[in-house]
Amino acid sequence: MASPLLPLHVDHVRPENVWLRSVLKIWNAHPISTIPYLHKVGKGIFETLLNWPNPLPPVPNDESTIKIHGKPTRGAMDPTLSLVLEDMLQGKDCNVSEFISRVAEPSISPAKVIASMMNPSTLCDMSTPDRRLYGALDIVCSPTGLGSCKFRAAEYETSTKNWIPNKSWTTALTPPGAITHTHMDYYGRNQYMVHLFGHKIWLLWPPTEKNLKIFGLYHTQLPDSDTTSRCMQELEGLQIFYAKEEQAFVLQPNVLHACICLGTSAHSGTWVWMLQDIGKSLRLVKWGLDWIMKSYGREATTAGLGSEVDIIQSEVDVWRILLSENPTDVDSLAAKEAMEEVENYLQEVKKQLGLKGKKRKRGEK
Repeated sequence: MASPLLPLHVDHVRPENVWLRSVLKIWNAHPISTIPYLHKVGKGIFETLLNWPNPLPPVPNDESTIKIHGKPTRGAMDPTLSLVLEDMLQGKDCNVSEFISRVAEPSISPAKVIASMMNPSTLCDMSTPDRRLYGALDIVCSPTGLGSCKFRAAEYETSTKNWIPNKSWTTALTPPGAITHTHMDYYGRNQYMVHLFGHKIWLLWPPTEKNLKIFGLYHTQLPDSDTTSRCMQELEGLQIFYAKEEQAFVLQPNVLHACICLGTSAHSGTWVWMLQDIGKSLRLVKWGLDWIMKSYGREATTAGLGSEVDIIQSEVDVWRILLSENPTDVDSLAAKEAMEEVENYLQEVKKQLGLKGKKRKRGEK
């Protein structure tokens, strides 16, 4: 990727992008302004967006990266921060992320996560080397927490051509100022999400051949502070989604995305495999296998690559279920040969890496 973009003047803004001025105003205010490192990075990103040569509406006007469904299907209980915290306090395996130093710190307690979110509002000096800002990802929804809201991916539940895992809803809770730099999740599955509360900007790029080629060098790697700015310069097809109210949406397979939190924010989600997407999804699965083989023998470890193989295996397992349940469907018939090629390729990759033993999560590297 090229050198990071420098912040620009924001005097001449396209009319379609003027709404970003209010976003920058929030970012420049308390408490984010009290977190110097993150404030500087985000300020540069938003100033660049204000100078973007193309329209960037707060909701994309096509579905190449994201599909908006509007109000989610759920029970009478409203999602609240207290319900998310109830889940986090009960959870044993929350995936904690630190946004300032991005140093891996195992065994961070929920209490430390909550305390770090409160620090900027207490006027703590967030510029000291020991200061941390945590967020909790993959918080399992419990019956006494967000599970009581009874969220459903109702738009996809009635068709046998879709597959949704049971009891797999999890939540990401992130603090004001948090920047999750550009990355991609999984290989070929749709992510059904509900923005619960808070204000969050999603930067989205479609998984075009050009974008995947550029980003392949950085996939699964620890980002630096310039990663998202570089992606804005190098990747094509940038879109924005400004989430600020309870809303359901689907993130399309392998969409590259970055998230910037203007306030304490949370979204919950599950996965959806759609038979109509199998052709596109299997191409992305193959891209993942190609990436693993290109990475093998370089700096990537077998253990780290093994976690990606496990993710791909889970993709293939679900596609096999959908194909067996819809054997005469036109999409199943069209994908039969591609499915066999992917399965054979997956076995070759496993053999090459000599993978055996228990499955690993992506975070266990």
